[in-house]
Amino acid sequence: MEGLVWHTATIADEGTTSGAVDLGKPFGSLLIMVPTIDSSTVLIHTAMTAGGTYQALSAISGNDQDDDPITASASTGAINITVPCFGWQHLKIVCGTTQTTAATTWYVAGFD
Repeated sequence: MEGLVWHTATIADEGTTSGAVDLGKPFGSLLIMVPTIDSSTVLIHTAMTAGGTYQALSAISGNDQDDDPITASASTGAINITVPCFGWQHLKIVCGTTQTTAATTWYVAGFD
């Protein structure tokens, strides 16, 4: 994964959603560095344009063939996750519960 370009996504203290991230071009996969966060389910939302309507990124499950959201459970320490991005360029990180300890900065990079 040489040459990754890292982008930041910040969720404000008392917030649930990061600002929009423009990866610069569409990518097939995402690498996300998840900081230490309050207990929460983490979702990735994508849109056609930075100002567009964001919707949860999902994948078809190999187990039951239905549409499952791509999620990451909270951690007491930082973790890294890799997820399929399916050619999206614009995204937001969304936590299921309010982050109350402090603002959190996430790092995301697209790759093919």
